[in-house]
Amino acid sequence: MSPPNPVESPASVPTPAPSTARLTTFYKPRFGITVQCNTLCVAVSARPSPEAPRSALTSGRG
Repeated sequence: MSPPNPVESPASVPTPAPSTARLTTFYKPRFGITVQCNTLCVAVSARPSPEAPRSALTSGRG
């Protein structure tokens, strides 16, 4: 009973390791896209800001 316990512990450690790496890889592009979307939203909101400041505020919140 003692040997299987330590064997499972190290086996579980490397298992979540690749999962975290995959999540990080997926998050990286998502963050980049989010930053670009935010920049575009800010630029678009800045343009109609003088015409319709209410719309700009709604877009910012959304």
